[in-house]
Amino acid sequence: MLRTSFSLLTMLLLCIFLACSDTSTGTKDGENPTVSISNPLNSSEWAEGTIVTIQAQAADDEGIAKVEFHMDGILVSTDNTVEYEYEWDTNNQIGVHSIQAKAYDTNDNVGNSGIINVTITNDIPVALFAVSPTSGDIATVFQVDASSCSDNEDDVTVLQVRWDWEADGIWDTGYSTVKTADHQYSIDGTKTILLQVKDTDEQTDTTSLQIIVDSVDPGTVTDFDGNVYSTVKIGDQWWLVENLRVTHYNDGTEIPLLSNFSSWSTTRNGAFCYYEDNAANADDYGLLYNFHAVDDNRGLAPAGWHVPSTEEWKEMEMYLGMTQEQADLTLWRGTDEGGKLKESGEAHWTAPNTGATNESGFTALPAGYRNVNQQFPVYSGYFSIGIFTSFWTSTGLSASNNVNAMVRSLKNDESRISRVGYPRVNGLSVRCVKD
Repeated sequence: MLRTSFSLLTMLLLCIFLACSDTSTGTKDGENPTVSISNPLNSSEWAEGTIVTIQAQAADDEGIAKVEFHMDGILVSTDNTVEYEYEWDTNNQIGVHSIQAKAYDTNDNVGNSGIINVTITNDIPVALFAVSPTSGDIATVFQVDASSCSDNEDDVTVLQVRWDWEADGIWDTGYSTVKTADHQYSIDGTKTILLQVKDTDEQTDTTSLQIIVDSVDPGTVTDFDGNVYSTVKIGDQWWLVENLRVTHYNDGTEIPLLSNFSSWSTTRNGAFCYYEDNAANADDYGLLYNFHAVDDNRGLAPAGWHVPSTEEWKEMEMYLGMTQEQADLTLWRGTDEGGKLKESGEAHWTAPNTGATNESGFTALPAGYRNVNQQFPVYSGYFSIGIFTSFWTSTGLSASNNVNAMVRSLKNDESRISRVGYPRVNGLSVRCVKD
């Protein structure tokens, strides 16, 4: 009995000894390695295409066997040498990514780092271009060059560009990697050119430049009868410098010359006359026309020209200094704009010829006018040569006031410009503006 109990005790002690003794193989020490990510920082942002070095620091009493790098929960690399690193190519990696490192010791114990989040961004390209020349006319070929466009991720050779020549929201070219283009305008004015650049990730940038396009200087202009007129540019418009003196419509039909007052005052067809029925007055002052001639669809103006509307007159007046509010008024408007239109001096204008500088080159002369007043015939006839001039516009008034049409007037003692409606049967001067 005693011997049996001793044997059992001996076996129990041997089992305890074996259980507590260290083994050299196949046994974990129970301690997990420590590991952390030292680069990149949590919540950092990197441009697409950057090579980001992910670095981990790991430690364990038993030694580190390897470090794994996990991107968005997927194993992407393993490193077993200090420093533990992974070179991450961020091409096509736009967005937020989670990164975690796992360290294994020699006993296969594993330690996990905290998860960090990194954002890969794609910077938009930069649109930039030059245009040469920066001003010209409708005969000029403008050259644009977008070779200065850039992008942090893409080489300029793969960037694509397109052009909108009028900045009207309609792209005039498709996308192309060719960065240069030519364009010629058919209409003058201030033009805005739009460029849009696109990178390989479909991100875009847009920029613009303005250029000045003048119309080609017409020099002189010839009407149907062969009369030659000088021209002047005022703002963006070309004007005749002389009053019209044509006696035919553009289809060759003669415009009736009506000297007789009764015939003039009752006709509802186009007609012209000479001031005081003296043809010599046409040399300096041109002819006087009724509005029916101006309004005839056969046309008075030389080819490529027309009688200006009241709005076209406003455009010139505002270029000379009027505000929109002033231009919209009637009667005498503005300040010195009329003086800028009148020929200076007293060769034609009677003193004082207030404010006359002819700064615009328009060279308005005091041609007088032919008035029709059926109620008070004493006020009918030719008036005010040397003192006053009025120009028809092509703008008739409303149907309720269809006996009148809008005119512009200048006077020897005024520096302003009058805007009123005159009876269509009156005889006034005509100036033309280029189409």
